[in-house]
Amino acid sequence: MKQYDAIVVGAGVVGAAVARELSRRKGSFLVVERALDVCEGTSKANSAIMHAGFDAEPGTWKAKMNVAGNQSMDTLSQELDIPFRRVGAFVVCFAKEELPKLRELYDRGVANGVSGMELLTGEQARALEPNLSEEVEGALLANTSGIVCPFELTLGLAESAGNLDLDESDPEHWIDRGGSANVLTPAVRSNYMPGLSGYNNGIVNIEKYEGEPVPPDCERDIFQIEEQ
Repeated sequence: MKQYDAIVVGAGVVGAAVARELSRRKGSFLVVERALDVCEGTSKANSAIMHAGFDAEPGTWKAKMNVAGNQSMDTLSQELDIPFRRVGAFVVCFAKEELPKLRELYDRGVANGVSGMELLTGEQARALEPNLSEEVEGALLANTSGIVCPFELTLGLAESAGNLDLDESDPEHWIDRGGSANVLTPAVRSNYMPGLSGYNNGIVNIEKYEGEPVPPDCERDIFQIEEQ
């Protein structure tokens, strides 16, 4: 039974991103995915929006990671060579009594470190987006919000993580640049195992073992496997 320093369960956008970060460190790492390819679970069905970060409760990890992730997207999209556009986003209200809620979101965004936000009247919002309803009384504009293709982002992260190519003649497997397919059974051990498999995960027979710290001279080994 092979021992890894860390096993990442799930090759969605978060699992692929974690694998990419692990690939920059010394150690032996494994990504386990039950589907035939990356981004076949929750990640493929998201809204493709890169949120600005004004929704999350200030001081939480969600708020910190949301803003940090948003700020990193310009550089990350260039590194991965994937399309990313900061198109901005509106939060609108249709009644004057709802305007204080927009102020609350604005103040929350400021507390979270979100830049480029504006509070607009209905007229100002329609000047930027003429298709908005005439009933809109006000809007919060988040200029740093953007859009990205979930598939290209996840695939870019996964390929960057292990310098892997997809063998199109055998789409069920990932292969390394040396040309050898990596297909293992789920019976593996790890010191750490981030569970990032999303909803309805089907990974079975994976045991978590506590162990020593990551050895300083271990060989990096990241790839996707299929469930047997």
